[in-house]
Amino acid sequence: MIELVDGDTVKRFASAKTLVAEPQSEGVEFILEVGLREKGHQLWDLILRFNQCCVLHPLGARIRRDRPGLSGLAETIRNIFDGASSDGVRLRAAVVSQPASTSSPALPFRCSRLLQVSLHNVDATACYMNASLLALLWSTLHTSVPQLGGLEPVLSFLEARPELLLLRCMAWTMLLGSWSQPRRQHDMHEFLVHLMPRLRLPAIQGYWQQRRLEEDVGAVVCDTSTTVIPITLDLPEGARGLQHCIQAWHSSHYRSAITGDPPELICLHLSRFRQTDGGVIVKDVQALPDIREVIRIPVFRSPADIRVRWCPYQVCAASLHFGPTVERGHYRALLRSKEKIWITEDNRGAQLLSCTELTSLTPHIYLIWCVPDSGLPTAA
Repeated sequence: MIELVDGDTVKRFASAKTLVAEPQSEGVEFILEVGLREKGHQLWDLILRFNQCCVLHPLGARIRRDRPGLSGLAETIRNIFDGASSDGVRLRAAVVSQPASTSSPALPFRCSRLLQVSLHNVDATACYMNASLLALLWSTLHTSVPQLGGLEPVLSFLEARPELLLLRCMAWTMLLGSWSQPRRQHDMHEFLVHLMPRLRLPAIQGYWQQRRLEEDVGAVVCDTSTTVIPITLDLPEGARGLQHCIQAWHSSHYRSAITGDPPELICLHLSRFRQTDGGVIVKDVQALPDIREVIRIPVFRSPADIRVRWCPYQVCAASLHFGPTVERGHYRALLRSKEKIWITEDNRGAQLLSCTELTSLTPHIYLIWCVPDSGLPTAA
């Protein structure tokens, strides 16, 4: 860390208040501002490791990331992208509806730009991040509330610089927060459980419950969880497809279903990895032949009922895992419009996929993003 400290990386280091000879407060606060150049990014990564870290407690010190207020100009820009003002709404509509020269007007403009993004994977450990980000951006932009929350500055950066190593994008590294060892390969599901609550995406806000029916009482809630994190589905032996997995999830010992208004975006996690009696981890590679069909997700009819209505959804994006374990192998993403499917790969843009190729890839689908049936556009 000492080798990285110079005039380019450290822009400011000073006391937050005027220092006095005999301070009366319990501590003295200093402010450290780090530059944005490459060495500054390396220094920032090292400092983040000590963020709220107990290793500094014996020294009576603490490092925390500051969250200063926005300037007037920054606040205006944020309002434009969040659609908080009428001018912002008109600007967003103008940007999203602009047709791309190589795509059908029905495909959102920002999605067509996303197909050209090339996320680098220099040390062969960033594929889980790359595939997660592309699937999240693609599926969120296809909802009726395409507000990207914490991902908005990341996408804006990608639109300006479509070839990028994600860990060199400060907007992305700030979203990672306390994620441990980002330069090591990780389980994408575990990563999304950490990341998705930090994104503040309106499209994924919702809840699901497990209920049982008791005599003289009615429906009793056994468990409640948020749809902000992926819903885990087991693959029954001899599963006939994704819909079969959803029905098995719903019809287990208790009734499981979405409660309240169904969210605009639902992420499903397929539990493909199982431990045998001998302690060996094996991967379930059952195919999903219905991946392009309309699937139906159960939603409780009322807060005091176990009856459900089945809401139609379509798979909008999916992540693929190739390899023996979740923390080894390779991740890629499938991006889908109504008629076409693209597959992503590190260090290049997305490639169009044929139906035959898709069939051979469905045994590797690990996470799935679904949007309401009416929300999936067509592409020429």
